[in-house]
Amino acid sequence: MTGTTTAATQHGLDGQGSLRLRSRRLTALALGAFASVSAASAEPVAWRLGPDGGRARAILVDPTSPGRLWAASAGGVFTSTDRGEHWVRAGLDARRVRSVAVLPTAPGTLLAATDEGVYRRDGNDWVASREGLCTEEPPVCEDVVQLLADPANAINAYAGLASGAIGRSLAGGRHWNQLTFPTSEAVGALAISTANPPVLLAASPQGGLFRSTTRGSAWQGVSSGLTIVQGGVPRTSYPHAVAFDAARPLMAYAAGTLGAFGSSNGGLTWSSLAAPAPAGGHYVSVGADPVRPDLVFLGEAAGGVHRRSSAGAAWVRIHDGLACVPAFTDVAEYVSFAFERTGTGRAWALSPTDGLRRSDDGGLTWVRGATGMTDARLNSIAVDPTDEWTVLVADARGALLRTTDAGARWDELAADYERGCPASPQPSRDVPALAGIHPRNHLFLLATLGQSGLRSTDGGETWTTTPIAVADPVAFDHFDARRALFAHDVTVYRTSDSGATWPRISTAPAPVTALATTSANDALVIAAISDMSGVAVSPNGGFVWLIPTVPPPNPRGHAVAIDPNVPDTLYMAGDGGLAVSTDAGDVWRPINAGLPITCTTDPQGVVTCDGGPWVLAVDPDDGTVYAGGPRGLFKSENRGTTWAAAIEDLGALDVTSLAFGPHGRLLFIGTGNAGAVALEIGDRVPRRRIRRR
Repeated sequence: MTGTTTAATQHGLDGQGSLRLRSRRLTALALGAFASVSAASAEPVAWRLGPDGGRARAILVDPTSPGRLWAASAGGVFTSTDRGEHWVRAGLDARRVRSVAVLPTAPGTLLAATDEGVYRRDGNDWVASREGLCTEEPPVCEDVVQLLADPANAINAYAGLASGAIGRSLAGGRHWNQLTFPTSEAVGALAISTANPPVLLAASPQGGLFRSTTRGSAWQGVSSGLTIVQGGVPRTSYPHAVAFDAARPLMAYAAGTLGAFGSSNGGLTWSSLAAPAPAGGHYVSVGADPVRPDLVFLGEAAGGVHRRSSAGAAWVRIHDGLACVPAFTDVAEYVSFAFERTGTGRAWALSPTDGLRRSDDGGLTWVRGATGMTDARLNSIAVDPTDEWTVLVADARGALLRTTDAGARWDELAADYERGCPASPQPSRDVPALAGIHPRNHLFLLATLGQSGLRSTDGGETWTTTPIAVADPVAFDHFDARRALFAHDVTVYRTSDSGATWPRISTAPAPVTALATTSANDALVIAAISDMSGVAVSPNGGFVWLIPTVPPPNPRGHAVAIDPNVPDTLYMAGDGGLAVSTDAGDVWRPINAGLPITCTTDPQGVVTCDGGPWVLAVDPDDGTVYAGGPRGLFKSENRGTTWAAAIEDLGALDVTSLAFGPHGRLLFIGTGNAGAVALEIGDRVPRRRIRRR
């Protein structure tokens, strides 16, 4: 195994389940601030466990402060004061931040583009800056693709809008005006030169390339030189990315559908850089190193980076330290580059799926550089049934990780799967997902790898493939330590030998999307199915399936759960929100009151709601049901009659998975924008010092 942070002291649980003294000291061994929690407080406390992610969308070298960087991430804004060695949160926690800009003569004044409009940071306070970009009623904001600060004017800023416009602020981002722009197509990228007055370039993947020397007041089209001859026929390349060389104010670069181009006169005319045809259909990013003249990088839509060491040199695809594995439906696109302007010329490359990398040798080799950037995207989480501080996750960059000390250290499990860039430009292997840990056998784990299944019988140290393509949905038998169920399409399989064999046992009524079992009834199984019934129930361990008499109004289920305290109470989530049954799955009713969703009903009576997909979990002690999704985590203490937010102080978490600790004191939350989160459930956890990340 390989460690991702410094080692920490191990811990354990005594026979009564109380934390030993050395366990209570764990949180003091990791980096981060500490907060003392009053024993009288009844409010649940949540804190981040990691792992480090670095899934930023944009990175920026601060022009006002040497050594400082800013990163715009799906988990908020992060900053580093040591050239990217370590990162800390800088606000807008758990918001999806797309771009940041620093006003050049106002240190600490930052602009950030989010799904909720633009925010301005003065000191440590963030204030919404929406005038000119958002409507009042209803509050709808322009989709800001990129922010730029004018390097020659302390109060000018620019915003590229997906609506096909340019926003400009002449007041330090406090309010905005939309400028007249030659196309109504979306603006995909902006670049500004260090010349005075500056040259602005705006790239529209459908509309072309445009140039302004009047700070956006007037624009001219400059796409005529973006052509590549293919088969004797000149073809136009549509730009997706633009950049200036910070050391040479008029040297510009553009990259897009057919290749890459350079301009030595600020974008007036362009010539081909003879770059390879981009895998995935287009280049998504371009960057120029100001310390090393003519060193240029190109990021492909299909993942991977090309490097040109000097003018006229051949392009070389980088493999050392940069990954190109698919994650979810994405690939490891490197969407942003940043460069120091002095000294050794450190470079950074960002991928929303693979994370942050840095290079000190002109991009020949790269290493991870996201220490402290707790924005990892997790697709699954599981907890050791014998130790609530041993947590396993599968992250978006293709790693299975484990912590045994509450997140002070994360180790990558030595699974037998490949990651990294192959010789060809196509992604290599699919990203693994953790199906779970057996609740009665902490050594028995199941995971997935694309269309293949993986199993471990030694706690994740080694892995072997299963004879069939075991993938989600999987459910473990709470009474037999070697048994589990798995569904592929409509076929249901069961293993009784820890995953060595998987005989077929039944056919479900429709393709199965989720399975759940319970510790209260060894024969009860519930399945979410992708037809209008939404759910099917088996009273005999998955051999026979029953369709409800009154199905949920929300068809096409994708999550299910059983209340272990009252096993006749079942929950499901589908396209129409959430539903409950109190008679073992025969009659269902909706339970959406209090959830931040909007539902519509079509003429056939089918309910469709936004806000999903959802994941579900039921507290084994008191029956509180938790529902998580892209809009946060919610809980209900009355079987879904009403819902309330379960976490208030960590921002808008994108919840992807849930798992209870073995002693009923903690709920562990996998998120798409903040890594793993631990939530104290009520006041059942012994109060202690909490490590916050």
